[in-house]
This record gives sequence, structure tokens and C-alpha cells, in this order.
Amino acid sequence: TIIDNNTPYQQDLNNAINAVNRAESSRTQTDVNYARRLVNSLSWGNDRSSLSSRLDLIQRIIDNRNGGDTNYYRAVNDATNAVIRAENFRLQVDIDSARTLVNNLNYEDRVYLGGRLDSVQAIVNNRLPNQQSLINIANDAVIRAERSLTQNDVDSARALVNSLSDGTYKTSLNYRLNIVQNVISNSYLPSIVKSRQLPILDNRLVNPHKVWIISFDKEVEINSSTMQNITVTDSRGNRVDVSLRLTTNKSIAVLSPSNGYTIGERYTLNISNGIRSKNRQKLNREIRMNFTITR
Repeated sequence: TIIDNNTPYQQDLNNAINAVNRAESSRTQTDVNYARRLVNSLSWGNDRSSLSSRLDLIQRIIDNRNGGDTNYYRAVNDATNAVIRAENFRLQVDIDSARTLVNNLNYEDRVYLGGRLDSVQAIVNNRLPNQQSLINIANDAVIRAERSLTQNDVDSARALVNSLSDGTYKTSLNYRLNIVQNVISNSYLPSIVKSRQLPILDNRLVNPHKVWIISFDKEVEINSSTMQNITVTDSRGNRVDVSLRLTTNKSIAVLSPSNGYTIGERYTLNISNGIRSKNRQKLNREIRMNFTITR
């Protein structure tokens, strides 16, 4: 499946959020650069602005680590980790601990991380007494769906997740359910790439920094040949300088050129049947998908 079907923006947003979360955990330039590409592919708005701010903070940490104030780098690193913990667990003790660390930072970092803590504090202040119990029940239901891969379990888990207050937990659980739903919806197709939805996606209008995620139903054999079998060409048949990144052992991200695609140009995403799964199964046909760039 080329994941861009019913809710393309939500899928792109989920991919960007996961990449930013990874960059915050690893503090590596590679992960920051990858996350920045995904974030920049989003439409302008609060989501893109918020994720960009988080990446800006990580970039400052990396810059300081590579030649700035080492002590301040440690302080920002510790404060960021504390804020992430508060966002994940939503406990008052974690918020208070993080606030102490954040208040010792420079103004710009203090305002940004303090704003994230304010959001967590608002959730805690307005949370029903049994909200944590509801989260635990919903999480157990998602785990059950992930193990059983049955539609009934997905539907039951979705109802529980949607009853939660908006926030990190709800977003994360819904994303996990989306993955399970994608597996169920496509499990009857025999090829290693699910191409049933390509007629819907063909000739889409997308932005210049569009990132395509290609999902396989089997683990892909990763080597130089694999990457050569996924290409993008322009309307004249010339190969475009895109980047490929393995996101999981069953999915590959096709990143736009560094300066973006040309507005008004028509491109083709090509997936050759030379791609193989780890058990040496090949695609049953080559796949071509056209898309046009718009503002």
C-alpha cells in the first residue's frame, strides 16, 4: 500500500509526529533532518508550527553539544526529557519536577518547554478521576487487537480509544489501531505490495515536499538493489533525485528532493518487480503511480 488513502493528512501528520518523537529521543542530526523533511511536507498550520518548534529545540541542543555550552546542553536535555515524561504520564509530580528544570533555562527555551508543560497541566486539571483507568483499559484493548488482527477487536478498541480525552495517549493509540486496520484491510492480497488502492491514489495533486510511505506486507530484503527498484521520474522520463529511508522492516519512505518537486510538474512513482521479500518472493507486477505538484 502507498499509505495516502482515506485521511492522507492525518497519516502524514502521524509520520511526522513519530519522527519528531524519535529525534527527541536520539538527539542525532540524522533523525532531526529526517523529521524536518516530514514536518516541512505538512500544510502550514498549528501542527507544522508546533512540530517545527520542537525540532528547533533539538537542533539547538545538538548545536550546543557540538561546540556550545556543554553545561547548558545538559540542562536543556534534562529539561526536555522531563517534559516528555510529563507529557507521557501526565502525573502532577512529573509536571512539578519538569517545571523546576525548565525554569532554570534561557528565556526562549523556558517559554517553549513551559508552554508544553502548561498544556499537560491543563489536561491534568480537567481530567476525570478515572481517566487513567480508561487509558489502561483502552491500551489493553489495542494490545488485544494487535495480537488477534481481527476486525471485531479493532472496532472495540477504537470505541474505547475515541472515548478518551484528546492528547498524546489518544493519538498514539489511534495510530497503532490504524496500523492494525491497514494490515486487516489488505491481508487477502497475495503480492508483497498491496496495490488495491492505487487507482484511488493515481493522479493525486500533492505539495512540493510530499513524502510517500510504501508499505509491504512482508519484511523486505534491504540492499542496494532494493533501493534502485524504487524511483521517481518526471514527465520527460528523467530520474528525480529523491531519497529513500527504511522506516520499518516493512515500509520505505520516499522523500522529496531537497528543494522540493517543481510546481506544475507531473511525476511518476515507480516500483519495480525486482524488489524481493526476505523469503525471496517478488512483486507480481511493476507499479506506476502518477502525481502532480501544486501549491
